[in-house]
Amino acid sequence: MTTLWIAVFVPALVQFTLFLRWLHRRVRDDEIQRAFVRDLACSHLPHLYNALRHIADEMGVHLSDPPPLRFIDSTRPGDDLDPKRERGW
Repeated sequence: MTTLWIAVFVPALVQFTLFLRWLHRRVRDDEIQRAFVRDLACSHLPHLYNALRHIADEMGVHLSDPPPLRFIDSTRPGDDLDPKRERGW
């Protein structure tokens, strides 16, 4: 009877451990990707817009204003409708 329990629980424990490792990596990768996209939008897009505006001015092309950056927290319902919350534009 003991070998049956070992034969059932050891592979189940190994599979559960591998699942937890996979889940942790998946969540961590999503966090890294979210931070990268936010950094790209906050730090680099304004510089890119300024460089493109400078190039367009040298070429005599009129550009409209760049679009504003808005971040919506999808974990909070009604976040995009809350005007009191600071948005970090």
